[in-house]
Amino acid sequence: MARVLITGGAGFIGRHCARRFVDQGWDVTLFDYAPIEDDDPLVESGCAVHIGDVRDQQAVGLAMQGCDAVVHLAALVSVQESIENPDKTMDINVRGTQNVLGAAQRLGLAHAIFASSAAVYGEQEVLPIIEATALESLSPYGESKIINERDVTNARNQGLNAIALRFFNVYGPGQSSSSGYASLIPLFIGKLIQCERPTIFGDGMQTRDFIHVKDLTHAIVKLASLSKPFSFPVANVATQTQTSVLDVYQVINHHLVTNYELPSIEPMYSVARPGDIMHSFGSISRLQSIIEWQPQVGLEEGLSGLIEHQKRSDST
Repeated sequence: MARVLITGGAGFIGRHCARRFVDQGWDVTLFDYAPIEDDDPLVESGCAVHIGDVRDQQAVGLAMQGCDAVVHLAALVSVQESIENPDKTMDINVRGTQNVLGAAQRLGLAHAIFASSAAVYGEQEVLPIIEATALESLSPYGESKIINERDVTNARNQGLNAIALRFFNVYGPGQSSSSGYASLIPLFIGKLIQCERPTIFGDGMQTRDFIHVKDLTHAIVKLASLSKPFSFPVANVATQTQTSVLDVYQVINHHLVTNYELPSIEPMYSVARPGDIMHSFGSISRLQSIIEWQPQVGLEEGLSGLIEHQKRSDST
């Protein structure tokens, strides 16, 4: 049976990824700085656990022993936090990734999958964004991911079958409102359920490509299961659609008004945040040339499911 190591396995994407691998019959090892308790559903489903820091080269190597693949998700992912703590962001994101790459090379793993980000593109005028687009970092987080991709390419040149996936705005159940991926979604839901006014930074017309974590993890597992080397060093994981922040707010507000008879709430507006871009959505043609994959969860379906999940969580 194939075994995969998931760094950041206790996180939002890591937990969804682990469940997907378990469902597909993989042995799964989770590596995270945060503790994972023995009664955690992932542990009860058979996942092994290593508690450690990705900056600890020895700990990473020990956790990876016996694995066929690694999915490296551990990182500081908040753009705003990276602006406030650039040195910490670089230390965790760059040194941690270098440790994972080094261990994967030494142990001869068949597949190494690394989380990059649409943040490497900065502000682009030509949409949808393709992978050949010149990179532009607007934050230390984005810069750390550009460095990660260079290190992945160097490892590929040395024989490691590795790929960096440029995640666009990932959302789904279990996401923290402090997450760096699509934190506006859980923030909006949390505020509107409490009949409080959420804050929109900027005019709300900025657009993003929101991809459900279910579709993301489907792509990751299919990539880890390939019988041939990855054709490219990087690939977007997106939906190839763009949605405005105001549209996201309106879908959530409408669902709560229609299904729960809550009052319609008007958002508050504040100045745009440093490092935020205006428009972004990604081409997925490259990823589809590597694996047979198509996003399945539409935004309205995904948001409705997330609201129902949150309502159930609040009632327990």
